[in-house]
Amino acid sequence: MEMVIMRVAKIIGLCIVLGAVPGAVSLAEQAHPAHAPGAGVRSMDVCSDRGRLHQVYGPADAPGGVLVHRSSSDDGRTWSDPVPVAPAGPPPHGLRRGMDAQVAARGDLVFAAWMTPGNDRWGGGPIATAVSTDGGAHWRPGPNPSDDGSTAGHGFLDAAFDGNGALHLVWLDSRDGSQGLRGAVSRDGGQTWEANQTLKAASCECCANTLAAGPGADMAALFRDRKPRDMGVVGYCGGKWGAAEKAAPLGWELEGCPHSGGGLAFSTGQGMGGEDGVWRLHAVVWNGRPDSAGVYRVSRRWGPDQPWGKPVQMGGAGAVHPDLASSGRFLMAVWCEQLGAELRGAFSRNGGLDWSDWTPPGPPRRGVDHPRVVPGREGFCVFWTGSEAGEKIGSLRVPWE
Repeated sequence: MEMVIMRVAKIIGLCIVLGAVPGAVSLAEQAHPAHAPGAGVRSMDVCSDRGRLHQVYGPADAPGGVLVHRSSSDDGRTWSDPVPVAPAGPPPHGLRRGMDAQVAARGDLVFAAWMTPGNDRWGGGPIATAVSTDGGAHWRPGPNPSDDGSTAGHGFLDAAFDGNGALHLVWLDSRDGSQGLRGAVSRDGGQTWEANQTLKAASCECCANTLAAGPGADMAALFRDRKPRDMGVVGYCGGKWGAAEKAAPLGWELEGCPHSGGGLAFSTGQGMGGEDGVWRLHAVVWNGRPDSAGVYRVSRRWGPDQPWGKPVQMGGAGAVHPDLASSGRFLMAVWCEQLGAELRGAFSRNGGLDWSDWTPPGPPRRGVDHPRVVPGREGFCVFWTGSEAGEKIGSLRVPWE
């Protein structure tokens, strides 16, 4: 247990950058600090919609507000001027990497959400939202998606649009006396929200959650379970969330929260057996069990009663903070080795059938925090914060081929 606690203490706040996959992709461009918004970035989230990137971040020098938005139509080479998301709205509470304000977009509709101050013992409170209908140029406050009426903490959010245009939001709250995973759906871009659903009544207390959009209205959510602390997945089909299942049953027993989530993505275009048009759900998870610590990938065919494959370790025992993105048959996973001292990654061009390991050239990169990887127009786009980026937001691009 002492070893696990020391490992957990070291991983909080660590992670990445990215480059090329030998034999699969090449590094298109290194980080560009000149494009970074400013020092002291405490929160950063990014999403991709039809080749356009949207980023909501919380820098110390944010103009006119704590959270700002910017967008890019050229894979992050240039950005729009930063615009305050909600200068008159409730301020964020507890912003940090791993509990970031969230952004989701579909066309000109852009949505942001964050936790505000409240009355739980850590000072957390309700959810605040903001909506833009002109691509992020102007914002207005939106309603609280939670229907429990509580002013205690509602944190570790994630938001995503499904393929039919419905907006989904998940978070953790303790409405039933125990921290659990909740969800809500909006059919009008965040103006109104349907009744909340409980995805898992008892979850880990403070690990990040991840949403991924599948075919049509289907969705999936990745979360950390409580007993044991393995990562779980819940599928959304037919207008409701199904039963939670272990994505990678590694049997990690821990009385505490490791503050580490994972990555989730759907692929299509080529299945694990080489079939075209097969949808598969992929997850990358972090496990802290001393005899099997590290990052693992796992996948299954999307559909009812489909079994998960065997978890496959990616990297060594010191791998932490993974993320995952997809575009059709292309998949990219990234994580940190040596508890954050070195960046690693892997790339697949056939829907997860084969993976190519990636090791960055040159000396190890240090002080790089919580990466995010999303698909762009020409390839995957990777973003990170931390001292490696000059305490700003660093970025690079990795082409498809």
